[in-house]
Amino acid sequence: MQKNMSRRPTIKDVAKLAGVSWMTVSRVVNQSEHVSEATRVAVQSAIAQLGYVPNKAAAGLQSESNKMVALVLPDLASTIFQNIYRGLNDVLEQAGYLVLISESHYQPEREIALVEGMLGWQPAGFVFSNILRDSQTDSKLSSSGVPVCLLSDPDFPSESLVVGYSSFRIGAAIARFLFKLGKKRVSYVRATRPFTRNSERMLAGAQSVLADYPGCSVDTIGIPKTSPLSFDDGAAVIRSLQNGTQSACDALVFVNDVPAAGAVFECLRAGIRIPQDLAIIGFGDSDLAAQISPGLTTVHVEADRMGRIAGELLLADIGQAQWKNRSQEVGFKLVVRETT
Repeated sequence: MQKNMSRRPTIKDVAKLAGVSWMTVSRVVNQSEHVSEATRVAVQSAIAQLGYVPNKAAAGLQSESNKMVALVLPDLASTIFQNIYRGLNDVLEQAGYLVLISESHYQPEREIALVEGMLGWQPAGFVFSNILRDSQTDSKLSSSGVPVCLLSDPDFPSESLVVGYSSFRIGAAIARFLFKLGKKRVSYVRATRPFTRNSERMLAGAQSVLADYPGCSVDTIGIPKTSPLSFDDGAAVIRSLQNGTQSACDALVFVNDVPAAGAVFECLRAGIRIPQDLAIIGFGDSDLAAQISPGLTTVHVEADRMGRIAGELLLADIGQAQWKNRSQEVGFKLVVRETT
């Protein structure tokens, strides 16, 4: 027996003795079905040896976990993800659910750690933006037994509930718009690591219309970053075009309004005429896009509606309702301002 410890044993002590994670100990304590019999016996034996008594407050929170939904997003500073959260929270709050939110910062390793940790709280459901398309994360969620709704491109096949916008159609719409304006060389600006599948599909959509516009081209400008592009990154793109380190173009498309605004300001400083010399398009329809001068043309997606639909789909799945269409697509529109 190892009950004579100088301090009260913790869940981590139990996990260490049993050779499992603290999340597994939590599942055993809360009588989850997702634990093998051998593991359950090992954990219970360690609890007995240490004299571990679960924290009552934590136990109380765990007992309410059936009224909690986990949400993992890549960027809480993003206007789109903020609006998704608001829409989701409005629906779930009315149904009596608490949304536990966390941010992955577009880092696959952090993403899977967050998913594992939040699954340990045994949520009633999980809402997850899988734009990184990490197979480990997908596997963890699909094997958890927890109802999952993906915030993802509905063009991608999935066994989970899916709600999102078509990046392919957005990319095609932007390219057509620019080519009809007389632009010939369009460059899409994005971080080089990781290439999100949304940006890949947007580029593919743009390339899909090239056959209709002879003499036009679509290219990419990669910024070596793992985090969302900043205002300064956008300005740096303009400088790279000026000094010839990037191929010349007459239109830039950013996947975020912030770097697009940086590009606008650098053009003003350098005497580059917008949109005559260079057209610039952002993404997200943030307040910044309307506030700068010249006003930034950008893409608006129905993010609030996206969050609401995700909440409704998840609540129905928690209630074991059958959905004929488990993939829902929300709309988008190009908000045209002075930069095009």
